[in-house]
Amino acid sequence: MDEEINKLVEQYGEKHTVKLGITNTSINLRCHEINAIGNVNPYYWQITELYLDHNKISNLDGIQQFSKLATLSLKFNLVSDPKELLKIPNKLGLRKLNLKGNPIEMLPYVKISQLFPK
Repeated sequence: MDEEINKLVEQYGEKHTVKLGITNTSINLRCHEINAIGNVNPYYWQITELYLDHNKISNLDGIQQFSKLATLSLKFNLVSDPKELLKIPNKLGLRKLNLKGNPIEMLPYVKISQLFPK
């Protein structure tokens, strides 16, 4: 399945986005076989929490749309390149980043904190 967030919203209809785990502050799309973030309706750009666990995401193209993120969970995806993390917006406001189960964990030495300002 090649799913993007917008395709899922369109498939279920905006009236049913709560069933998908989508609210005006949070998107929870765990286990949807998503492999790309893609372009998202501007209505969702202001969310503060994004949960994309257990998908097939290898690059973070499109994450820039979410400029207010405080929580980003990408557990058990395919992120392997530390440079992908540079695409995350609002690095100063990001409080939680979960990359557990991604290939990036297996790299000899990746100090994630160095990619984010203090």
